Amino acid sequence: MPGEPFIHVAFVGIVVQGASALLLALLFLALRRLAADRPYLRDWSVAFAALAIAIAALFVRYLASENYRPGASDFANARAPLTRALYFLYQAGKVAFFAGLLTGAARFAGRRLPLRHAAIAALVVAYAAVSVLANDDLETIVAWQTPAAIATSAAAALLLLRAPLERRSLGTRLTAATCLLLALLWTAYADAFGSSPSSDHVLGRILNAIRSHNSFIDVVLQSVLGLGMVITLFQDLEREADAARAERARLERRLAESHHLESLGVLVSAVAHELNNPLTAILGFSEELAREPERDGESAAAVRVIHEQSLRCRSIVTDLLAFSRPRRRARARIAPGELVERVVRGFVPALRRARVELSVDVERGLPEIDADAIAIEQVLVNLVDNAIDASPQGGVIGVAARRCGEGCELIVEDEGPGVAPAVAERLFEPFFTTKEPGEGTGLGLAVSRRIVTSHGGTIRVEGRRDGRRGARFCVVLPAAVEVRPAPTPGVDRTPTTTTRARAAAPPRILVVDDEAPVRALLRRRLTQQGFGVVEAQDGGDALDQVRRSEVPFDAVITDLKMRGVSGYALVEQLSREAPSLARRTVVITGDLLAPEVARFAAESGCELFEKPLDLERLVGRVALLAGVEISRSVAGPA
Repeated sequence: MPGEPFIHVAFVGIVVQGASALLLALLFLALRRLAADRPYLRDWSVAFAALAIAIAALFVRYLASENYRPGASDFANARAPLTRALYFLYQAGKVAFFAGLLTGAARFAGRRLPLRHAAIAALVVAYAAVSVLANDDLETIVAWQTPAAIATSAAAALLLLRAPLERRSLGTRLTAATCLLLALLWTAYADAFGSSPSSDHVLGRILNAIRSHNSFIDVVLQSVLGLGMVITLFQDLEREADAARAERARLERRLAESHHLESLGVLVSAVAHELNNPLTAILGFSEELAREPERDGESAAAVRVIHEQSLRCRSIVTDLLAFSRPRRRARARIAPGELVERVVRGFVPALRRARVELSVDVERGLPEIDADAIAIEQVLVNLVDNAIDASPQGGVIGVAARRCGEGCELIVEDEGPGVAPAVAERLFEPFFTTKEPGEGTGLGLAVSRRIVTSHGGTIRVEGRRDGRRGARFCVVLPAAVEVRPAPTPGVDRTPTTTTRARAAAPPRILVVDDEAPVRALLRRRLTQQGFGVVEAQDGGDALDQVRRSEVPFDAVITDLKMRGVSGYALVEQLSREAPSLARRTVVITGDLLAPEVARFAAESGCELFEKPLDLERLVGRVALLAGVEISRSVAGPA
């Protein structure tokens, strides 16, 4: 009957399309809260919200049209202001949908947007206003959407396909493929809505069918597009979750490693004191033996090896301590060739036992390096020791020192099985070892890397360059830089401590240590320099000596960790009973890096000397505190 509503198939398509757009907009709104409001998801949410508004405007316009209600009022007139407003909302919503699709794809791909959102919104409004003002017919207005739809859909597909490799997934490919289908569909829409295709041929009939059922086609594509976007989001979340789990596992490994290092530091801190006490005696007495002029060549060489290998032991303990308490050690200009020579000399017996030959190639004229000689020597020792373990009997180990740019390169090659790439990535990690259980700690190469890095150098492992089987370790160190500090004018650099000539009665030094060999070494060296020495085996014995002595002591040398009364308690008690003597106290310890030692030094003001001792420097400091001059005729071993 006239005036009754007429349900057209296009109207059903509009309802279905609008409901689909609204559901997708609400879905993305909910997902934004779940996914921490990702920028690309925000743009896609706005896109579907704009599409829902566009379809709602079209729905209202259709309710007032002749197609739905024959004999409708003037509201159905295409030029009516309210109709224009509905067309504008429809056109702006559709263009905003395609703009949001493009900007979301750009954000997902990590591309910088050329325009701000405010500028994009202004362009959308202007485009919609111009197209509505220039046309009265809805189909022509739809035809105006085609350039924007085709360009944005194709660009969005391209951006998604060129997203970072780790973000390319099934969802990304599905979304990109749907965007390409949208571009193709809107290319067909350009002909279907931009002209009146004839039904006399197949293409015309197809285009007319597309125009008549475009709402249903749009529903299918926008649903697939939304599905692709949701899959993209969840796979992106899964990727980030995997990355977070991997990062957590890495942090847990680092935490476990730090616990290992902390445990190692506690263990070595306890062992260092006990180990450095005998090393102090070995190093000190080996210096004494090396100074004896009547010793023959073979005997002198043996003493020199004892001294050098003792220094190696000291360096090992120091490097273990450095893992938990890093510090910067004193450096000096050294020749790389001399380092190689000392290391090679110490390995002669080990090479003989392993039946492995050693080839040494030191380039002449190498630049000196500014380094801690003992530390760099320890690096070479670790590398050569590993090469011996890896090489078969009868094999040859190559040790070379060559110029590398402005610095030098130390190379150690072996004829072992080589290093697999997967192993090479972890070879310098602490506690990682390829040796059998009980044959290696996994610290040698980790210590070496830390030492080399602290010197501004690099260490790497690679295959041999001559094509033979085996591994090649390369240590690159920068050359020493000549620095000549300018003297500061007006500064008096003469010592402020007044020295006195040696009196008839020698200065008295109190030596406190629970290790008899250490006391014997200090007594021998101090006696050679004209001091009178009194020994005490712990802090309690030392306090008794101070209280009973009729002649005051000129200085005190004390260990910190001792059985009985410790050096800490001794210095504290001296500060109360004999403060002047407390200020003339020198502390020796086997663990200079322990936090309690650092606190003690800061609170007491005592100077610290690390075991094994630099006897010449220690004796010089004691003489300065005692106010005497000493002979410098006694030198250390060559």
